[in-house]
Amino acid sequence: MLDTFNEVLLQCFSRKHKQLTSQYSKAAGNKPHPDFGNWLNHSQLAMVLPKGIQWFQEVHNNRVKADLAHAKIKGGKTKGKPTKPISYEKADKIVKRAKIAWAELISEWKKIL
Repeated sequence: MLDTFNEVLLQCFSRKHKQLTSQYSKAAGNKPHPDFGNWLNHSQLAMVLPKGIQWFQEVHNNRVKADLAHAKIKGGKTKGKPTKPISYEKADKIVKRAKIAWAELISEWKKIL
């Protein structure tokens, strides 16, 4: 759920931010939004959110690897093996680092509102 929340936040932000709008539209192609994983790896987004981008990527990558997203691992050495849930300990560590990423996003939002 955290990844979905982040996705909606970053979609809205990317459509409004003058340094991201055109790149966001190009990345989306004929779809309303670009693939979220691909957008998180876009250099322009990293330039606008340098402190938070790694955290947003970590949340997304952990969700993709988890059993909530896919029943089996999609690629790599362990392709085809069952995915596993994210442990409470790991989830807690990830959530504790949200403050920096969200604070940066809020700060950037304030500049364009």
